[in-house]
Amino acid sequence: MPPTIADFTEQLKLIRALRKDFGPDMPIVDTFFDPFQQVLRKAGFSTAKLIYGNRREALHMLDAITETVCGYLQALKKTGCDAVLYSINGAITPAGDRGIDDETFKTFLRPFDLRVCEAMQGMTRILHVHGIHIDMRRVLDYPVEVFSVSDRLAGNPSLGELRKMTDKCLMDGINEQKTAERSLPEIRAEMQDAVRQAGKRKLMLTPGCTSAPQTPEHILRCVRETSREFARSA
Repeated sequence: MPPTIADFTEQLKLIRALRKDFGPDMPIVDTFFDPFQQVLRKAGFSTAKLIYGNRREALHMLDAITETVCGYLQALKKTGCDAVLYSINGAITPAGDRGIDDETFKTFLRPFDLRVCEAMQGMTRILHVHGIHIDMRRVLDYPVEVFSVSDRLAGNPSLGELRKMTDKCLMDGINEQKTAERSLPEIRAEMQDAVRQAGKRKLMLTPGCTSAPQTPEHILRCVRETSREFARSA
């Protein structure tokens, strides 16, 4: 089903324009949130329990949202977009903020995640496993090419532990909560430690999640150049 929601059509228009301006060699990555988040980001995260308490209606709603999301992703492929960073909250356990139990995950999130992942096939699928106190076992079998995790935050698996769980590409290694305030030697040391834990192959050195918008430009340049040094020596 072609997407007709204004936000979606404008996003598709933007990505087509970027592809035209940048040409075929510049990678373009879109970001998208799971169907359940599509609801909570508009209705408020405090409404989650109300949704869980009305299972039949909630599943019907999530099915409709997932159909719309999949239609958008099918259209996205035609714009020349290379990859999607698909952000989920479903791996957060009850120990973490907004965490859920296994049964809730299996009922309200996993089935819809899998449909979205299938719709993304043909683009590189980056699964951003958002949050703290996550259980990677819930999502290790998702059909994606890359896992993105806040590995530096307490309560989450380290890069070394993640590498033992999967041989897929890992996209993390830098503490997003401290990037803006660290010195360049500290940034380089953290990146070197990430390579030590996970190896140079199938590793993209990035913050575990969104970095502060006020992160100084010289730090961003340091991350870019250090990553290039590792890539050249791989």
